[in-house]
Amino acid sequence: MLGLLLYAAGVVSALDAVIRARTPQGAIAWAVAHVTMPFLSLPLYWVFGRSTFDDYVKVLRKLDGAIQHRLEEATKGPLKSWLVDPDDEPDRRRRAELRGFSRLSTLFFTRGNSARLHIEPRAAFDAMFERIDSAK
Repeated sequence: MLGLLLYAAGVVSALDAVIRARTPQGAIAWAVAHVTMPFLSLPLYWVFGRSTFDDYVKVLRKLDGAIQHRLEEATKGPLKSWLVDPDDEPDRRRRAELRGFSRLSTLFFTRGNSARLHIEPRAAFDAMFERIDSAK
């Protein structure tokens, strides 16, 4: 009877691991361990597996909030004249690229810089190595 309860707890913990794991590999590993050997994996999961991701997310959200607050302050103050607004770009294609980049990044674009979007990996690497070789 105790063994049956342990395996039932293993199945429930396997579902929890699939939902909470940081990576797909971790989810699979915990789920397989819980179903096949719950007597060993359950204590390890309850100590090491459950809270680490939640704590990691809390720390990242706190840091992200602090960074966003400082960026918003800077955009109203000293950086205001240096910021680039994608809507001010007259070229339609470049405006779309700037909007795409701004959605991918948490930082703002500033004047005096340039960027180019490469779809093909080979072209992206060639452009990066070219820029690295020409750096001063």
